[in-house]
Amino acid sequence: MEYWPDTLGYRIDFFTLFMVLGIAQGLFLSGFFLLSKRVVHRYLGAILFGIAFMISEVFLCYSGLIVHIPHYVDLTEPFNFFVPAAIYLLAAAWVGRHPKNWYLHFLPFLFYLAYHFCFYLQNETFKLNAFRDAYHGYLPELPNKQDFSADPWCIKQYVNEWSLFLYLLYVYPIFQLLKIPLKNKEIDWQWFFSPKRRWLFVFLGLKAFIWILWGFKVILEVRDAWDNVGAALETLNIYLLNFFILKDGLLPVFQEKVVPKKYQKSTLSQAQMEGILQKLTNEMHTNKSYLNPKLTLKLLAESINISPHHLSQVLNEQLQKTYYEWIAAYRVNAAKEILLSGEKAHYKLEEIGKLAGFNSRSVFYKAFKKLEGCSPSEFREGLTEG
Repeated sequence: MEYWPDTLGYRIDFFTLFMVLGIAQGLFLSGFFLLSKRVVHRYLGAILFGIAFMISEVFLCYSGLIVHIPHYVDLTEPFNFFVPAAIYLLAAAWVGRHPKNWYLHFLPFLFYLAYHFCFYLQNETFKLNAFRDAYHGYLPELPNKQDFSADPWCIKQYVNEWSLFLYLLYVYPIFQLLKIPLKNKEIDWQWFFSPKRRWLFVFLGLKAFIWILWGFKVILEVRDAWDNVGAALETLNIYLLNFFILKDGLLPVFQEKVVPKKYQKSTLSQAQMEGILQKLTNEMHTNKSYLNPKLTLKLLAESINISPHHLSQVLNEQLQKTYYEWIAAYRVNAAKEILLSGEKAHYKLEEIGKLAGFNSRSVFYKAFKKLEGCSPSEFREGLTEG
């Protein structure tokens, strides 16, 4: 009988190159995120590693290279139980509700990993036959002596069904987690589509579509060769993530920020802080609170129903500015608008400073020169000369 592993040949085409480059990008991005100190980033790094690891097995099977390393057959199968749990925990950390007993979500993964050793310990011929059954059913089965069962409890036989069940089990909890900040009006729908986080919206959206296809695969009982479609979409997801990071200039966002000690025990999540920042921006644009010379951090915090401590934290961590630096920028812009307008441009500079919200001439001059590089009088002279 012909020993088909020696004659199977290799398939090198656009799809193999597409997967190889995707695997490389996925592993690079996973390392980038795993090195972060933020929990959300570490979960994303773990998910990307799991996805890239699983794509690597599909690549080896699709290209035929698996015959040289048959122990790689089904090596990544336990990650079917890892990824959905990691995605749930990512969503939980994202909205500031990371569970204390987070490790319990990985028990199905650890259980199946331990159980799968019955398969891992099988010989090479057994695994070549497993590859043949999944991808090349027309080839003859290789003679093999099996010392013990690779699936003593018949769990592996239904691994696709168990994986689908776990995915479905997490759909509703993930939806509920993402709905909480919307329900509490901490954020609105536009928050999801802003450049800083639309990458995650696209990533999770495509991942949900892949889950749906996985469901059809299980229900219709199609061959494992259809995994190529899932691998192509997972690879596309990695490319899109990399695209959004580069296009939207998000690399500085993922760099670790030094959190002052006074905020290290804060309960505010990233989603909550960005929601507060959005409310704060709306307050400035709608009510122009900065024009009030008596406005304080406490009064501003009360106007948007948050504590002064949280407001200070948002300005420090999200904008890297103190309250006085941040409010001065609004007031300097207001002063420039007055100087550029025709109605009040003839007012004394001290009066313009008060109209812009400054409570003293010296503070007005100091802030204006710091932000514009010239004094208010020099700015006005430049307009006259122009």
